[in-house]
Amino acid sequence: MDKKELFKKYWFVGLLAIVFLVFIGAYAYDSYQNREIFVSNKQVDGKYIAYSIDDQDITADQLYEDLYNDESQGLKAGVIAEYTQYQRAVLNKAVETTEEMENSAAYNAYYVLQSYTTEQIDSDLRSYGFINGSDDLTEYYILGYKQNQLMKDYYMADYDKYLKSTIDETNPRIIYQILVTVADINNPTDEEKQKLADVQEALKTKDFQTVAYEMSDDGSASSYGYLGICDTSFDPESEGSTTKYVKEFYDAAMSLEDGEVSDVVTSQYGYHIIWNYSNKVEDLLDVSDFISTIENNFPTTPVQALQDKASELGFEIKEQNLIDYINMVLESEAE
Repeated sequence: MDKKELFKKYWFVGLLAIVFLVFIGAYAYDSYQNREIFVSNKQVDGKYIAYSIDDQDITADQLYEDLYNDESQGLKAGVIAEYTQYQRAVLNKAVETTEEMENSAAYNAYYVLQSYTTEQIDSDLRSYGFINGSDDLTEYYILGYKQNQLMKDYYMADYDKYLKSTIDETNPRIIYQILVTVADINNPTDEEKQKLADVQEALKTKDFQTVAYEMSDDGSASSYGYLGICDTSFDPESEGSTTKYVKEFYDAAMSLEDGEVSDVVTSQYGYHIIWNYSNKVEDLLDVSDFISTIENNFPTTPVQALQDKASELGFEIKEQNLIDYINMVLESEAE
């Protein structure tokens, strides 16, 4: 794996880092749950026994070293774990927890808890270093929002370097739609035409997202009509395009000004009404697809942004392995 690709993989993507050091028992919770784990009153030669298997005692020191040096994911797990904890400390000091973050995090946590078993969530979060399992789910999301805010501020502070060329070249915008499906676009039924008329009437008194949620025939209705980014890379006529948009839709979406709603657009799927929610850079930076485009061009910026903020706040790293790792990431940008 290319070094830059490796670093991109480990920069704390959505906080899904490989973590175990802060609470070594978290790893043992899953990996050794059928063994004798952490026998606190059992020692051999003055060393505590982590677990026993096949009549062999494994000391806590041995387990720690094995886990720390595990390179099954490409880098030593211990170094990644140290970086993750360092990152969490910086984020918590650098970015204020807002009411919006708390509310959004609580909503996401509630949704996930309804969709997955507590055992699944506990296992995953503990393996990422959240030792209280599902009880830490809200914090997990808050830290994700803080990471996003840190990066948003960092990119905005140097717009010309990180954002200008991408925005000028691709003309990105955030798109929503309402779709009225039509079985035969050349011969729409009275019912299909009436559905379109009802949608247009509803838009006179309700906001776009509400109408999309209540009336759109598209799968995006559950997301209030949200489709994500549309930019020049989605042009169906461009070479190598993997667009998710048909030509009629794409042309209409790309012609809309910021905040503008289209007239009715007809395609093979039916009648579309399209909303360019925003093409403002501060809004684009809230969209993961757009952020991914920037980070593909500048893969080490998350580490650099954290380092700059850590230095500003007076953080000092004393662990040499972590220092070496950070330096290796930052030096890769020059290669």
